[in-house]
Amino acid sequence: MTNRIICCFTLSFLLGILFEKEKSLWFVMIFLLLMIYTSIVIYFHYRSRAWKVILFRGLASLLVFCAGAEHFQKEQEKWNMLDGILKEEDKITICGKIYQKEEKTKQYLYYLTDTQVFVGDTIYPCYGILIYSSNQHFQLGNILQVTGKNAPFQIPRNEGNFNEKQYYQSKKIEIRLYAQEELLISKEKNKYTIFLEDLRQRLKKSYRKSMSTKNAGMMVDMTLGDKSLLENTQKSLYQKVGISHILAISGLHVSLFGMGVLWLLQKLLFPKKVAILLAIGVVYSFGVMSGMEISTMRAILMFLLFMIAEFFGYSYDSLTALSVSASIQIWENPFVLQSVGFLFSYAAVLGVVVVAQMLKGSKREEKTQRNKKEQLERKQRQLNKERQLEKRQRQLNKKEQLKAKRQKVRENQQKNFLKERETPTKREVGKEIQKNGIQKIWKYFIEKLKETIFVSICIQLVTLPLSLYFYYEISSYSVIINGCILPFLGILLILGIIGAFVGSFYFSIGKILLTPVEWMLCANEWLCKKILSLPGAVLLIGKPDIKLLVIYYILLALSLYLLWYGTSKKWMIGTILAFVIVLFLRKNPQFEINVLDVGQGDGIFIQTEEGEHFFIDGGSSDVNQVGKYRILPFLKSRGIHCIKGWIISHADKDHISGLEEILEEGYPIEYLIVAEGMVKDKAAEKLLKLAKDSGCKILSVKPNMKFGTKKLVFTVLHPNSIIQTEVDRNSMSLVISLEYDGFTGIFTGDIGTEQEQTLLEKYYLENISSEKSSDSLCDIDFYKAAHHGSNASNSKEFLNLLSPKVTVISCSEKNSYGHPGKEALKRIESTGSQIFCTKEKGQIIIRPKNGTIQILYLVTRRMA
Repeated sequence: MTNRIICCFTLSFLLGILFEKEKSLWFVMIFLLLMIYTSIVIYFHYRSRAWKVILFRGLASLLVFCAGAEHFQKEQEKWNMLDGILKEEDKITICGKIYQKEEKTKQYLYYLTDTQVFVGDTIYPCYGILIYSSNQHFQLGNILQVTGKNAPFQIPRNEGNFNEKQYYQSKKIEIRLYAQEELLISKEKNKYTIFLEDLRQRLKKSYRKSMSTKNAGMMVDMTLGDKSLLENTQKSLYQKVGISHILAISGLHVSLFGMGVLWLLQKLLFPKKVAILLAIGVVYSFGVMSGMEISTMRAILMFLLFMIAEFFGYSYDSLTALSVSASIQIWENPFVLQSVGFLFSYAAVLGVVVVAQMLKGSKREEKTQRNKKEQLERKQRQLNKERQLEKRQRQLNKKEQLKAKRQKVRENQQKNFLKERETPTKREVGKEIQKNGIQKIWKYFIEKLKETIFVSICIQLVTLPLSLYFYYEISSYSVIINGCILPFLGILLILGIIGAFVGSFYFSIGKILLTPVEWMLCANEWLCKKILSLPGAVLLIGKPDIKLLVIYYILLALSLYLLWYGTSKKWMIGTILAFVIVLFLRKNPQFEINVLDVGQGDGIFIQTEEGEHFFIDGGSSDVNQVGKYRILPFLKSRGIHCIKGWIISHADKDHISGLEEILEEGYPIEYLIVAEGMVKDKAAEKLLKLAKDSGCKILSVKPNMKFGTKKLVFTVLHPNSIIQTEVDRNSMSLVISLEYDGFTGIFTGDIGTEQEQTLLEKYYLENISSEKSSDSLCDIDFYKAAHHGSNASNSKEFLNLLSPKVTVISCSEKNSYGHPGKEALKRIESTGSQIFCTKEKGQIIIRPKNGTIQILYLVTRRMA
């Protein structure tokens, strides 16, 4: 690495960008350590002129570091310019050229470049714009003027949630616009890209006609980079078993296209340099046709450098090519460092280029030493044998030599006779040849399997931290399934591409070629499902701290360094296991209440110091698939394997829709806790049946009943145990109080003022707590505002009784109910309570600490 000057410059440039992005001196320290280590290596390598080389390398690297920091600062200023001006749903006008088009359900997505944004009388430059339109007639290369509503990309509202803004920033898309008025300014078309788009659509149509819908979607994604037909179940299946990387256009596709075309052209007697240029053109065209994603761009740049080296007769270095491609992509868009695809693509190649090669190098040294030793032993044995023969010959006299000669003649005659009798027939010879052929094929397959598993392990060593950081779980058998599938992936892609191309002209021939492809995809699916049925197939670990990732990579680099320079390898397995365990380290759990931002709804997570977990409600009326995209990612990011008790206040959609999705997903829930008096309508019956089918136990509770753990005690306050069928669900909401080590709270569901009055009367008349005095509901620490802060709830008398220190309101920013109500807010404020709302703060965390209440919220990451 240090002897490769381009690699050092790329690393310096990267550290400069990270320093400016994170505003952390740690990256300056890493840069200085890199310079010190490089200087030491250069000193022992060059000796006489070392100081000149060190001075030049150091100054150049420093300039590159500063260039990276300055470049990121300028790019960030450009991004921030429009962020500070445009607001959600502002009506704006933009202008730009279409460079990509996607078709969705009843909608078309146009990606524009060379864009301008008109705000009042001012024109602002812009990187890229995504247009949602119902017009399908615009073509690539057209210049549009579009007026519509600005729809900013969302940031994560809860831990573990998808960062939409960061994703599109890494794709250099700055604005999303829902078109209201569209004007075609220029009908200029890019004939080259339109031709490639037409070819793409023909191949896509060929897949759809010749294969099942599910497998056609797989092949369209694997060969054309089009995810419009890919089923979520298939994508999820491949992700869980750890082979989702085969769905991305990457180095394998590029090498198949490029090297395949190069080989074919050379067979057709094209001059080498002409064949190289044509191969580059084909690979670039394939990249444009498949959408030129980050991994595709990386593979194309590396292939281009390989072809340039071949063209001019230079040697090719994979690590240098990787560095050049990374530098180009980062310079073009420094925010690409936020892309999961970028990180995984380059990490996987580093696993092959660096880790695998270093481990192979150490194995090669062992093999060389072993071969030398065996060669010396063979020479010694041969020498001893020759000495014995000479001694024997000297001892024999002429008579004995003659007798031995005659005996040898007779033996040879007998051997020849037996040999003639034992001469095999043609059938026997054929069987022997067939047997040897099968053995060779089997031996080749075993060697290929070993090589694939070895490379997969090397890739896993580099990408494991990234998998945990972004997806929170890993596949235990991913190395095995990669070893089974990857050796045949090249055949699948070649047959798939040829079959689709031929099928676009001759349907019957294309279908014949694609039939084995369909069989292979079905076999892959069967194998994935079998793997998932094994115990511990998917390990939910949670999101590790960024510091643990840094420690992991430092230990990995140190181990490889020591191995490369000949240190004993006996301790390597133990070392690898030790720094893998680093990723599994987590902070000790502490008691906290997390009010998640689920939009217009409720979703409250409670954790104890003993590691027990409870959840209250979990649904939304305005966020689609809130369970899949907001609640479940939060639980997985925390590494939570099971919920002990999931408490449901009532069966309205904004309280149970996410829970239903989680139950369908098969996430483990030990108990579903509902009120005996819960309204038993269709929604409730559906939820209870779904819970039973998933193996969840049902616990029905009634007033004065307690449940929880030794330290965490929930007490049921409302409703009564009479089963209702035609009463309003909100009025029969389950109301519970919480007590944990002196901390008290109350969760009120969607009750109204009438139910609050009932609780007041019941509290004084019946003295619901047998363990506490009559002031047990007075001066509580935490209050989850009733009915999302509605004016029709949160009565003054009820609030005065509770006198909460902290009040949290869960509602959506654009709800149609006016939550939270202004009158309700005034009543809560009059109690002196601190008020926090999820629509403003996102996820809100409440932690009792040293007699005080610590409040954290996600959106601004500030402490109250």
